[in-house]
Formats: sequence, C-alpha cells, structure tokens
Amino acid sequence: MPATASLGVELLQYALRLGRVSSVDDVLINTAGAVLAALITRRWWAGRIAAGTVPR
Repeated sequence: MPATASLGVELLQYALRLGRVSSVDDVLINTAGAVLAALITRRWWAGRIAAGTVPR
C-alpha cells in the first residue's frame, strides 16, 4: 500500500507538471519509511487491537 500511494503522488506530480521532479528514489525512500514506521509501531498497534480499543 505505501508504494502504491507514493507512486500515485509521483505520477500526479509528473502529470500535473507542478514544477517538481518525479523520481524513483522518492518512491523507494517513502516506501522504506512507511515500512520502518510500521515495524516500529507494530507492538503498540498489536496491543491496541488485542485490547479492542482500535476504533472501527
């Protein structure tokens, strides 16, 4: 999912010609950051899900 969202942003930047440069590096770094954040917060989320305190 993070890669898809990042790719979508890069494609919009390219298509809308916003004066920004689209880059594969941006997609890779954004995806890596999202995965790292998910791994770091996994224990916290697992506790909330098990306790049933995650809003639906």
